[in-house]
Amino acid sequence: MGAVIAELCAQAGVDEVDVREVFGLVRGFSVADVGSARAALQQLMLAHGLDAVELDGMVVLRSRRERLPFVLDELELAVLGSSAGLVSRHRAPVAEMAGRVRLGHVDAANEY
Repeated sequence: MGAVIAELCAQAGVDEVDVREVFGLVRGFSVADVGSARAALQQLMLAHGLDAVELDGMVVLRSRRERLPFVLDELELAVLGSSAGLVSRHRAPVAEMAGRVRLGHVDAANEY
């Protein structure tokens, strides 16, 4: 996947790209509409869970990593007097939630 991203960026004139932390395999990726490199990258980023940041003038793309669960002892928690309980739940930011999923598939092994 890193090679596909690097090629899309190079075609757009962006040479300072770091894809060392991008993991995954892209088979049969095609861009159906004429558009920007950003639009093509966004499809890959959403489908494969990638984040892009700018660090020191370089575009850095990274695969999101699954956070490993861990156990907190109740004694390690700070309890405020106004708390209703020890645990509270918060929703993820809207950008990280899938409101709609659109899939496309190109089989690299088939002949067209």
